Amino acid sequence: MKNQGGQMIVETILLLALLVSVSLLVSKYLQESRFAQKLVGEPWGTLSGMIECGVWTGCGAGKHPNSKGRYLSLRPNQ
Repeated sequence: MKNQGGQMIVETILLLALLVSVSLLVSKYLQESRFAQKLVGEPWGTLSGMIECGVWTGCGAGKHPNSKGRYLSLRPNQ
């Protein structure tokens, strides 16, 4: 074969076409399976409860620390 450079270009184009098609198939599968939404959405209920209310369950009525009675006194000797 005289023209090895041409063969290398053709093989590179074929590999790029294969890479693009595989990446499109993977991205389509991940969009249909809602992978990112499940990865971020499911643990967010637990994390938002800890961030907003200080409890590891979801926020709700009676879960915020301000809704609880105060047990500490300003005068610790009484």
